[in-house]
Amino acid sequence: MGVWDVDPVGPEPNLTNTGCAVAARQAYEMSGLKPKDMHIVETSAPFSFVNLMMLEELGFCKKGEGGAYVMDGKVDFDGGLPFNTMGGYLSFGQMAQGLYNLHEVVDQMWGRAEGRQVENASVGLVHGHGGILASHSVMIVSRERAQ
Repeated sequence: MGVWDVDPVGPEPNLTNTGCAVAARQAYEMSGLKPKDMHIVETSAPFSFVNLMMLEELGFCKKGEGGAYVMDGKVDFDGGLPFNTMGGYLSFGQMAQGLYNLHEVVDQMWGRAEGRQVENASVGLVHGHGGILASHSVMIVSRERAQ
């Protein structure tokens, strides 16, 4: 049967919808948080255009607005969203399949991210993917103890 007609694929294939949006929606529902609550975001986007897609699918901007979001300085340490603060896949390549993204968020929260520390980071989003953007996971990490 395959994955046809399973969210987000739908009846025909496309290149702009992935399971990232589904995983993000589930993570936000489980945490009770929203994109605006994130202090830092680390994604496993392996190409420049995928970073824009993931920003859209994670809910930080609307579909098709990723380029403008970035160009407007909204992914910045100074007043924007700290995004892939250690360079992400574009800097490190596709190793450890996102585990270093989690490590970066934890380092940020513990104040150990020398030279790139996000001040007062206490909530972060970690995105990982496998295959050719085929499977996605989204984890929200917080310094707050779960209720």
